[in-house]
Amino acid sequence: MPSGLASLLLDELTALTGPQRRMVEAVAALGDHATSAMLTVSTETPERDVEDHTGALARRDLLRLGADGRWVLRHPLMRALVYENTPAPRRAEVHRRAAHELARRGTSAAERAHHVEKSLTGWDPDAAAVLSEAAAHLAPTAPATAAHLLDVVLGLMPDTPEHTRRRGELVLARARALGVGGNLRESRDLLHTVIATAGEDHPDLRAEAIAQCAVMERHLGHSPEATALLRRELSRRPGPPPGQAVSLCLALGMTALLTASYPEVRADVARALAVARSHGDPVGEAAALALASLGEAYEGETEAAARFADTARGLTDGLTDPDLTDLSEALVWLAWAETLIERYADAERHMARGLEIARRGGQLHVLPHLLSNRAFVYLNTCRLPAALESAGEAEAIARTLGSSDLLAFTLAFKTLILLLIRPLGDGDALAAGEEAVAAVGSSKGWWSALAWCTLGHAAFVSGDPHRAQQAITTAGGGRELPLLQPSIRPGQLDTLVNAALAAGDLDQAGRWATQAGQEADRLGLGGQRAAALRARAALAEHRGDTEGAVRLLDTATQEYARCGQPLWEAYSRCAPLPW
Repeated sequence: MPSGLASLLLDELTALTGPQRRMVEAVAALGDHATSAMLTVSTETPERDVEDHTGALARRDLLRLGADGRWVLRHPLMRALVYENTPAPRRAEVHRRAAHELARRGTSAAERAHHVEKSLTGWDPDAAAVLSEAAAHLAPTAPATAAHLLDVVLGLMPDTPEHTRRRGELVLARARALGVGGNLRESRDLLHTVIATAGEDHPDLRAEAIAQCAVMERHLGHSPEATALLRRELSRRPGPPPGQAVSLCLALGMTALLTASYPEVRADVARALAVARSHGDPVGEAAALALASLGEAYEGETEAAARFADTARGLTDGLTDPDLTDLSEALVWLAWAETLIERYADAERHMARGLEIARRGGQLHVLPHLLSNRAFVYLNTCRLPAALESAGEAEAIARTLGSSDLLAFTLAFKTLILLLIRPLGDGDALAAGEEAVAAVGSSKGWWSALAWCTLGHAAFVSGDPHRAQQAITTAGGGRELPLLQPSIRPGQLDTLVNAALAAGDLDQAGRWATQAGQEADRLGLGGQRAAALRARAALAEHRGDTEGAVRLLDTATQEYARCGQPLWEAYSRCAPLPW
C-alpha cells in the first residue's frame, strides 16, 4: 500500500480515546471471533463499556456489525493496517485471552490454533500440544496450514535430548503435509533429516520416513534413489514392523514399475499383500492388490491383472473416503490397471473418486496421475475436448510440482490428444512431444518410454517416418521393442508398420506386423488385437490387396466396439490410418 494512503487511513485513529483505540485493535486481532462477548473478555472491558465503544466506532464507520453479530473493520486493508500497528505485547495478549476463552467454551484445537500461535512468545508445551492437534486435524484437508502450524512448534521446541522423539514425529508429520501439498523437494529434504537423525534408537521413525521419502523421490523422478533407499531398509534385521513393511514394499513396487523392473519386486508386493491380510489392514490389502494388478497389466499378464483388479475393486469399493485419504494412490493404481485392461467404466469411477478425495485433501502430488488417467480414458472413449482439458490441468500441476519426469508423463497424453483434436499440419502436438522427451532427458523407464513413443506418433503424422521409427525404437530399446511396456506394444508396432511402409522398407513392415499379431494374441486385449489388425491392413493395402485390407479393418472395428474404444473404431472405419 502506498505510504500516503496508509498514513491517511491511520489518521482516523488519532481522534479516538485510548479505550476506543484498543477496541479497534482487538477487533482487528480477533477476526472471525470479534463478537461483543469476546471483546469483553479479550480487552477486560465491562460489557456496557464495550457496547458504548463499539457504538461510537460504528458511528464513525470504523466498525460495522455483520448479520452474524460479529464486528469487522470497514475494509480488510484497514484491518491489516490496524493489526500491523498494534503494539506486539498488546496484540499477543488479545490472542492469548481469546485462546483461553475458546478453550473454556470447548472449541476445537483447529479453531483455537490461530490465536494460540499469535500469542506465543517462547516455548510453551501446552500451546505446542494445541497446535500439533490442530495440524493433525487439518492435515487431510488443509495440508499447507498443517505444515505451517508444525513449523511454528518446531521453531520454538528446545533442541534437547528429551524432545528428540517428539521432534522427529513432528518433522515427519510436517514432511507428509508438505508432500501432500505439493512441496516435494522441501518434504524430501526434511525426510532426509529424519532418516539421518533417527538412527537405531527410533527405527519406526526411520522406516516411516524412508517410505515417505521414496514416494517423494519417485514423484521427483529419482526412482533409482528411491529403490536403493527402500532395499536397504527392507534388508535390515530386525525388519520393520508390519504396517511399515507394507508401506515400504508398496513404495518399492511402484518405484520398480516406473523403472520397468516390476518382475523384480513381485515377491515384495506379494509380501505386502500377505502382511496386510494377516494383520487386518484392509486399506493396505486393497493397495497391494491394486498395485499387483497394475504391475501385471503393465507386463501384459492380462488374466492375472484382471484377477487382482476384481479383488481390489471389491475391497476398495467397501472402504470409506477417510479410509483411503492416507493411501489415495491405491485409487491411482487401480484406475490405471483397469484402463490398461480396457475396463474403462470401472477406471472412470475409481479415477473420479480418487480426484474427489485428492482435491478435498489438498493432495496435489496425486492429481496429475489421476488427471492423466482421465485424459486417456476420455481420449479412448471419444471425449476429446474434455480429454484436452484434463491433460492441460495435469500438465499445469506437474509444472508446479517441479518434477521433470511427471511433466513428461502428462505431456505425453497431451501430445496424443493434440494429434487428434488439431487439424493436420498443426505443430502443437509435435512440440508437446519434443518437450516431453526433453523433460525426461537421459532417464529410463515407463514415463520416458511413453514420451518417446508419443513423439514417434507425432513425428509420423507430421510426415517424418524415419524420425518416427527412431523415436519408438529408442523407447523400446531396439527394433523388437524389448524394453517397451508389453501391454501397449501392438499399438506401437502399428505405427512402426506404417512408418516403415512410408519409408519404403516393406520387409521390416512385414516383420513388425507379424510381431504385432503375436503380441496381441498373448495379451488377449481387444484394443491391442485391433491395432495388430490395422497393421496387417496397412500392409495388405500397400501390397494392393484392398479387399483384404477392408476385411481386416472391419474386424478391427468390431474389436474396438467390443472393448469400448469408439474413437479408434471411428478411425478404423474411415481409412487404414496408423493409429
